[in-house]
Amino acid sequence: MSIAAFVSAVQATKLALGVGKGIILSGSTLDAALLKGELSGMMDALFDVKQHLRDLGDEIEEKDDRIKELELRLTATGRTVRYLNARYHVNDAGEPTGIAYCVTCWAMDTKLIPLTMTPSCARSGHYCCGCKNTIDIRSSPLAVDNYIKSNKEAATNMNMKFKIEVYD
Repeated sequence: MSIAAFVSAVQATKLALGVGKGIILSGSTLDAALLKGELSGMMDALFDVKQHLRDLGDEIEEKDDRIKELELRLTATGRTVRYLNARYHVNDAGEPTGIAYCVTCWAMDTKLIPLTMTPSCARSGHYCCGCKNTIDIRSSPLAVDNYIKSNKEAATNMNMKFKIEVYD
């Protein structure tokens, strides 16, 4: 749409300039009625230019708003990492935190689509509403903070180290 509006504005400008040039070149040979007609045509052409430029401005403003929205969405997501078979936000300690997001949707479109538990897959895995994948429960804990905490405690009780391996 913007290219077509731009071309229309340029054409209307050329028309207005052509009418104006004709008026200037004719000098005083034009009678008053003919001059008024030519000026009216030029005013119509300039009105068309104004309308096309207004449409272009509206379209540019809409696109600017969309860019701002996407930039805000991008910065609002924060840093995420892959842990086991899901994506999570990262806390100040560099550990995964919060809810689980689909790794497939992240890999395909860099979208953070939350995994959910549905009755049909409650025993087998978590479901992604974006790509419709089911991810194994053990490899995509929805409450990762509790999962990490309980595994750290279990490792400590067994005198073992608990290492969190995350991937960007």
